[in-house]
Parts: sequence; structure tokens; C-alpha cells
Amino acid sequence: MKSHSIFFKSVLFSLIFFTFSFGQESNPTEITIDRNGILLQGKIYVSKGKGKFSTIILLHGFPGGEGDVLGIGKKLSEAGMNVLSFNYSGTHKSDGKFNFDNSQKDIKAVYDFIHRSENITQFKIDTTRIILGGYSYGGGMALTYAANHPEIKEVFSIAGNDHGAFMREYNRNSQMRKEIDQMFDELKNRTEVVRFGPGGMVKEIAEMKIIELHPTYDLRYCAPLLAEKRILLIGGWDDPNVSFENIVLPLYRALIKENAKSVKIVGVSDNHSFKNTRAEVAQRLIEWIKEESTSSDITMNRNGVLLNGKFFIPEGSGPFPMVIFLKGFYEPQDDYLDMRKLLSQAGFAVLTFQYSGTDQSQGEFSFKNTQNDIQAAFKFIHQPDNIVKYKIDTTRIQLGGLSYGGSMALTYAADHPEIKSVFSIAGTGHADFIRDYKNNPDMKQWFDKWWEGLAAPEGPIRVEDGFSIEMLIDMGIENYLPTLDLRKSAPLLAQKSILLIGGWDDTRTSVDNRILPLYRILKNEGAQNVEIAAVHDNHSFKNSYQEIVEIIIEWLSTVSNHPSIIENNKRMVRHFFKDVVGQGNINVVNALLAPDCRYFDAGKITTKNVPEFIDYLKKARLPFDSLGVKIDNIIAEGNRVAVRYTYRSVIADELIVVPAMADFLIEGGKIIEMWRYVPAMSQ
Repeated sequence: MKSHSIFFKSVLFSLIFFTFSFGQESNPTEITIDRNGILLQGKIYVSKGKGKFSTIILLHGFPGGEGDVLGIGKKLSEAGMNVLSFNYSGTHKSDGKFNFDNSQKDIKAVYDFIHRSENITQFKIDTTRIILGGYSYGGGMALTYAANHPEIKEVFSIAGNDHGAFMREYNRNSQMRKEIDQMFDELKNRTEVVRFGPGGMVKEIAEMKIIELHPTYDLRYCAPLLAEKRILLIGGWDDPNVSFENIVLPLYRALIKENAKSVKIVGVSDNHSFKNTRAEVAQRLIEWIKEESTSSDITMNRNGVLLNGKFFIPEGSGPFPMVIFLKGFYEPQDDYLDMRKLLSQAGFAVLTFQYSGTDQSQGEFSFKNTQNDIQAAFKFIHQPDNIVKYKIDTTRIQLGGLSYGGSMALTYAADHPEIKSVFSIAGTGHADFIRDYKNNPDMKQWFDKWWEGLAAPEGPIRVEDGFSIEMLIDMGIENYLPTLDLRKSAPLLAQKSILLIGGWDDTRTSVDNRILPLYRILKNEGAQNVEIAAVHDNHSFKNSYQEIVEIIIEWLSTVSNHPSIIENNKRMVRHFFKDVVGQGNINVVNALLAPDCRYFDAGKITTKNVPEFIDYLKKARLPFDSLGVKIDNIIAEGNRVAVRYTYRSVIADELIVVPAMADFLIEGGKIIEMWRYVPAMSQ
């Protein structure tokens, strides 16, 4: 009995007193949240940079402090996220009274606060990704709130207290009950820290049967309600208060039993204060947040054939450059997703899918059907609804793939002049493969056995009638689909930007027999923008996927200088001068300008976002009877466009001619900065 008493006394001591001094301030913005007349005091750490950011609602322990929570707010903000924390009703400088019910209402008030339009603009909030989480008392409250609110899709708990388990022990253990009641009686006198409302004291929670009446405070009961969410549980191996044995693992196992969609558990070597591991806790949380570059399952319709796939959406407001990433053959849907996640985390939207006749996709497999599948993917990402939903910059779409997918990407690019750039990771080259199949008995024996298992009636691939390697040999690949022979496709590929990647230890698509010959043929055809790279790995690329992604990202940064991108940027600026400056058409402003586009006049910032610019534009046009603009010269390089132009305006029947210059910075398919300079005025 005495051991229980000491244990739970230490529990309560840590839950009450550890949270007063957590964290150092990092220039957060002070905020006040109005919950139906009850004013809650809080802070928001706003991430630096352009665009909008995921926002984390970070809940204190009980009764919390007025600083950061474990230093997490500062760390997350530096990692590119907004973080909002606040003091619960009845604690510190917040109005109201403290109890479980009011804490839940406080969270709702904060959720509403970050969805108000003025706060979305001021704090650069991406409302498509709001994450709820907390420490100790706050971790338990976060899980309870998430269980009751389907709109919360992601939630984390750092040593989150299970109030159901706590109250069961309180009711069972009379000595513990006596000591806790005494401690709360003393705490209620510290009104500068906490002011209890009905049901706020532990003995009142028991008397009023709050847990029984509101069972979602019992976290194990919540498991079925939490199973569809993405969850991270962090605990301290040396935490005697919210221990792995009694709290963290039982909840984890209850979630697993409910077939939880995505639950992760992490342990660190520390006690309930996390005094020695706060940097590690913050880093684990950052990794968990960033590893889910929001992905969603998709279905593409290719003339009635439904293809399954995944779409990875980066952090931020977009629009984002797009990569269609073709998988190998036959690779399960989730293989090599690390490459795609890393691309997404680097700011690229990524679409990947299962070919016709493979996995869960309908239809039948053949090389021609794969080419039709790629065309369906391009149509999918150009549909207006999908452009908005997945934040796609349709001016920057790249095609590439791995192994079979790399070869199919090159073939598709050869047949489609609109594809300006393409990358291939160990692209097999099907004409080379067929030549090896004919001339190498060992390879033929291996492939025939492998193919027989895949294409068997009970196998995972449904093959189009008549399609086989023997059919391609008999027909001749040049008569089936000529561009499958990549070496002969070189003249069609030579005008494109191409990246070829191979593995030094790859014996299936070797650098010397496949990658280098194609590279040299492209160079002989006059290709000016073909690059080659190799990594120390075999055909699986299991050990080098991160290095490969870095190579692709560096290459993609050079592709932005492709003439099609530059010309599109110039067209956007011409559109701006014609419709916005010349005609004052504010309806097209949102289509051309990023939400936080900044306008500088004579080197001084004039407006900081689209609403301010529209207001400025309206006022600037008022004095003129008419206003015209003529572009005299326009130059573009990379993501910048420079313009010399002339204003021709009439004021009180007097013609005014003013030469001027402007510089535009374009990212993500929208103007993010505008600089104007008027060197002189002439009449």
C-alpha cells in the first residue's frame, strides 16, 4: 500500500510542478483566444519563409506554464511549422475555471481561432494540415479530443496521462486518494496558478463520475475511435508516472487490436520531465510530422479501366512542381516509397500508380497498356478539380521512373513532344533486354520461370491475350512499339532534358552495357541536356535511395531553366501587365499572384499580400481617366523576369508618358515578388 502511495504522490507532484518552467522563448507572438467571452492567453510560433505552413496545436501539462512546452514550439517552428500553445481556462492569466470539460472546450476554441480568415493570413496557416498534440495532461486531453472530433486526422501524445487509468487507481487505493486530495486542497489556494471549477478537483471527478459519464477520457476505451487516425505515442523509459507498462503500451496494444491505420510508438531514456532528451523528443516529433508528406490513395480512370495509385502532397500552400514516378515491374505499390516521400518532402508533388493488370488495378498488362496508363496519369493531373485538390503547378511536370518504369518513361517521352524532361533510374531498355533474352540461355531460363509465376492464373499479374516476349520477338519490337528501342529513339529524345542514373553494382541494368551506351548515343545525336550519374548499389537501390533523390532534386533545379518554363513565366508577366495594370482587372490577381506576394516600389515594400495589393491597385488607378501600358522589352532567366515598359495615361485630358522597369520573382507557378522602379517622368 505504501509503495502505491509514494508512487502516485510522485505522479501528481510531477504532473503539477514539472510544467512551470519548460522551454525558452523564441520570439513567439502573444495571442488572445476568445471562448464565448472567456479570454485564453497563448502564444504562436510562426515559421519563417513564404507560403503557408502546417500548424500544430501543442497542449501544456497540468497546470502548464507560460513558456514553451519542452522547447518543442521553438524547434518545430525552426523546422518549418507553426506552433500554437495556450493556457487552459482557469490557469495562469487565462480567464475562467479549470476542469476537464473546459479544457476540451478550450481546444475547440483554438481550433476555430486558427480557421478564421484573418488569422490564416496573419499567421500563414495551411488549414489542410492541423495536428493536435500535447504533453502529460495535454497528451491525454489531445487524444480525448481527437476521439470525439473526426476532423482531427493526426494526433501525438508525449507521456500523455490516461485519466481513466488514473481514476481507477484513485478509487481503488485509499492511501493514494487521501494524499492526492490533500495535495489538491493545498493547490486550490494557489489561485495565481489554477482556479478550479466544478469537477476540477480529483475528488469531484470521482464523486461526479465524470469518467463514467464521459468515457473518452479513458484512453483505452477510445481505441476504436482513434484507429483511423495517424498517431504518435512518445514515452520515457524511466518515467514512473506515465509508465510504458501501465499507460503507453496498453494504449498502443489497444490501438493495434483495433487495426489502427497508422500508430507509432517511441521511447527515450528519460523520466517524466524529459529534461535530458527534449531535443531528441522534438526531433522524433519533427520526423514523424515530415514523414507523412500528406499522401492519399487515388483512383485514375483510363477509359473505364480503374488504376490504383498514391499521391504525395508536400507541406505548404502550393502550387507544387509535379513528378510522375513510374515504379518497377513487378514491384508492390509500397516499394521504393521512400524515394517518393523524400521528393515530396523536398517540395514536389508525386504521383505513383499500379499499371493495368497489376496489383489492385483493373485491366490487362502489356507494354502498350502501360503507355496508355501514363497518358491517363497526365490527364488525371490536368483535371481542374485535381489541380486544386493536389496543389499542382501544371507548368512544371516531370516524368521519370525506376527499372521498367524508367524505360517506360523514356519511351513515353520519345512519343510525346510535349514532354520536355525525363529521368530514368536503371531503365531496362526493352530492346536490349529482348536481345539478351534471345542470346543468353541462362537469362531466358531465369526469366521464363519468373514470368510463369507472375502471369499464372492465380498470380498477381493479368496479361493481355497474346502479349509475351515470344510475340515481341516474332513480331519485331519495331513493329509493336518502335520507341521501346531506346537507342533508336535517341533522335526523338535528343532535344529533351534527360537524367540517366545507374548502379555500379547493378548486374541487371549495368552501367557499361545499358546506361553508358544510351548516354553516348544521345550525345552523338547532339543532345545538349543529358546527364549521367551512378551510385554504389545494385538494382534494388535499397542503400542509396536518399543519394538518388538528391541527384534527382539537383537535376530538377536545372530543368526549371528549360525554355518552356521560361516562356510560361514571360506569358504570366505579360498577362499581369495587360489585365491587371492596363485594365485593373482584380479578378485575375489571385490566379497570378501568390497569397503573400510582396510588392516593392522604389525599393520600399508597399504591399505584403494579395488583399493589400488589390486595395493599392484600386487607389492607384483613381486619378486616371485612362491608363495603358506597353511592354518595350522582356527578359527571363530561371524564375526571374525583367521588364522595361511605358505607362501612357490621361489625367484631365493631358497625356502622360512614363517609362518604368520591373522585376518579377516566380515560384510554384505564381508571382511571389514584384519590384518597380520609375527612373524619370516625361511628358
